Parts: sequence; C-alpha cells; structure tokens
Amino acid sequence: WYYWIILVLAVSVEFCMVYWSADYLSGVLGVPVAGAAQAVSLFLAGMIVGRLAGGQAVRRFAPRAVILAALLLGSAGFALFWITASPVLGMAGLALTGLGVASLYPLVLALAIGAAGGDESQAGARTTLASGTAILALPLVLGRVADLVGLKGAFGVVAVLFAGMFVLMVVGMRVGRGMSINQG
Repeated sequence: WYYWIILVLAVSVEFCMVYWSADYLSGVLGVPVAGAAQAVSLFLAGMIVGRLAGGQAVRRFAPRAVILAALLLGSAGFALFWITASPVLGMAGLALTGLGVASLYPLVLALAIGAAGGDESQAGARTTLASGTAILALPLVLGRVADLVGLKGAFGVVAVLFAGMFVLMVVGMRVGRGMSINQG
C-alpha cells in the first residue's frame, strides 16, 4: 500500500504540472499565454529524458535509490519553478521537475507489482485505480485551492505531494529493510 499511495502522489504531480503549469507561467510569472502553453513541452521533454535516464540508472543503482534521487531532483526543480520570479528560471524548474518525476511512475509501479506476492493481476488493477484517482482528483483539488488562495499558493499542493512521496519512500524502505525488490 505504500507504493500504491506513492503512485497516486507521483501521478498527481505529473498531472497537476501538465494541467496548471501554463496558467502559472502566464498568470504568475508573466509569460505570454502562447509561450506559456508551449513551455509545458519543457516538462514533457524533461519526462522523456528522465524516463530514458531512469532506465539506465536502475542498471547501476537500486530502484529505491533511483526513486529517492528522482524525488530530490523533481522537488528541487519544482522549488525553482514555484519560488522564482524569473520566467526563464521558472521554465528551467519546469523541465527539471519533469526530469525528476519521470522515473517515479515506472519504478514505483514495478515495486508495487513486485510487492504483490504472487497476486500481480490484483496489484495491476489497483495501480490502474491509483493512476485514475490521481488524474481525476488532484488537478481539481489544485484548481479549487487556487480559487481560494490564488494559483501561486495552490501550487503548495504539489509541494505537499512531493513531501508525502519522500516520507512514504523512507518509511517504506525502513519497513522493507532486508526485503528483495520482488518482495517490495
């Protein structure tokens, strides 16, 4: 269940960024609307590079270590995106966020299915539910919070998602100390 929750949080970050980053770049950082819409491709390009790099990284490092590194990179990129007043730095942060979060979905999915203990089909169904829940709920939550406190403050939701993933990964690693990857 640790991995299921982390999967919800990871997919939530992806879709909050895809849905709301153009509005943030435009409304908060002053990027023209067309440029802000195009800049979302920086997040997606970061994800493509991150997925390729993550695939190479797990050949050399333990998946949990790669996940933690990806969380740190994604969090740092997000912090840059969120706290800067510079459009250029905001776009760089957007790309770094994509680079960091890219490996989370495939690696956490593998850990979740590996932790299923022989019930991989049930784990697969539950992970699909995790993704659907994240895609449906969290971008709407961020939007509702934006209605209440503004878009800059609402992006605190993404900061909480990153913090939650980090805490759950650390707790999951401590609980699962000594387990093989196939055991979770």
